[in-house]
Amino acid sequence: VLYNKYSRKDVFRILNWDQNPLAQNVGGYMISSNKKNCAIYVNYHKSDDTADSIKYLDGFIDNSTFKWMSKNNRYLTSPDVAAISNSKVTNMRLPLFINKSKNEGNDLYYIGDLSPILNEFKESEIDGKPVVTVIFKLNKPVEENLYNYLTANI
Repeated sequence: VLYNKYSRKDVFRILNWDQNPLAQNVGGYMISSNKKNCAIYVNYHKSDDTADSIKYLDGFIDNSTFKWMSKNNRYLTSPDVAAISNSKVTNMRLPLFINKSKNEGNDLYYIGDLSPILNEFKESEIDGKPVVTVIFKLNKPVEENLYNYLTANI
């Protein structure tokens, strides 16, 4: 349900995953074994003690456009990045879940499904490690109150 909060465990169950992956294997996203979905998880405001190598510059450009960074040590040719790039062709679903900050607990808001903008995949770096920056369009703009809440400084 749009804008409801879910645990990662709930998300995998709702998306009909065969099993619940270990949290350390998921990171910020994980593609299902059947390639039907890739849940994307974002902590919007990173805490000061977050390691620089995972302080991804994820965030809204506006209420219908989202900038996101892959896990580190990824390139345009990496299998997971290629799968996300080809998600429109393969009909892989890309649901976005956001937690304003770790201070809010572990549950995340379901923001909606994403569609990648194909010419907006760029190789970049974070803390000297390669990542791919992607611009997504949300299938439905984020409701104004939630958008303002998530983007407001903490």
